[in-house]
Amino acid sequence: YVALQYLQPDELLTAGSELELVQEGSSMAYIYKKQQVTVEMAVEGMMLPSGNDAAMILAAAAGRRIAGDESLAPEAAVAEFVDEMNRQAESLGFEQSHFASPDGYHMGAHYTCVNDMARIAKLALENKTLRKYMGLFEDSVIYASGQSNHWENTNLFLDPEDGFYHPAAIGMKTGRTRQAGYCLMSAFRVGKRTLVIGMFGYDDEYARFRDTLKILYACA
Repeated sequence: YVALQYLQPDELLTAGSELELVQEGSSMAYIYKKQQVTVEMAVEGMMLPSGNDAAMILAAAAGRRIAGDESLAPEAAVAEFVDEMNRQAESLGFEQSHFASPDGYHMGAHYTCVNDMARIAKLALENKTLRKYMGLFEDSVIYASGQSNHWENTNLFLDPEDGFYHPAAIGMKTGRTRQAGYCLMSAFRVGKRTLVIGMFGYDDEYARFRDTLKILYACA
């Protein structure tokens, strides 16, 4: 959401040393140094395979734009971007959130709550680029530099072959860290309403989907 305020969807990004900031064990889109992708494709790499590498590429590019210095070192550029995330969160009244990284990898100073996540989800739904890719189950992509890849979304509500598939699902985002457990923000179109449902802290990967459906059916 923040990066798209500073970068155009068709703008070309070259992956660089910011990839060294991606933590070991992160989920990846598999975009490597010197490969080129558009901003929109980097967003897709975040939303489908949960690529922390894609998030870091976007953060570094947007951080340099925010700072007005295209030569800014990767670590400083990412820090500039994270500061902007926090500035916007504060201005929007997110009182229980603080960002320490652009990719959500666990850090003690990186935290949020269900209420703030629901409000962030509303902002994401209002952005046409984010909305497009949060609802896409899979895609075969070709980077601007020519490499090809196949990405799949881990949101089972979008998988037509899965028992959790739901035709009213708009999508949103899965997540997991060891400390936070399995998490899921979901959005559904029910009549004229859009319902956003958040599930945090699960030990069971599938329970977050089952409980989301319980709430959906209770509200529908």
